[in-house]
Amino acid sequence: MTPSAPLTLDDIRSTLATKTLGHRLYLHHELSSTNSEALSLAQAGAAHGTVVVAESQSSGRGRHARAWFSPPGTNVYCSIIVRGIGQGFSLSEWLSWVPLTSALAVAEAVQCVAALPLSLKWPNDLLLQER
Repeated sequence: MTPSAPLTLDDIRSTLATKTLGHRLYLHHELSSTNSEALSLAQAGAAHGTVVVAESQSSGRGRHARAWFSPPGTNVYCSIIVRGIGQGFSLSEWLSWVPLTSALAVAEAVQCVAALPLSLKWPNDLLLQER
């Protein structure tokens, strides 16, 4: 797979059709971790739906704090600030579905915008041709 051209805010916003997610959008060429940046923004009062995107991470983390290899030009790494869970759900119940439903939504969006068939690897990795 060949590296893609760098993302721009206009690239992302031109296809964004959400009511809240991504209206506040931070795009970085490289970050230590999108999760760390999103946490800092959340602690500073960033709004629900704020999205942090990076084309590479120097200290990305996966599940169970495992190191996450995040090279530039091959993937998109992002974290989203979510505030409030709505009624009728416990926090742990709601959070358990977020990775899967997010990955499914992204897979559907990529299929609609780029006509690329993606598969899903639990809990939220998207694969194109087994990669």
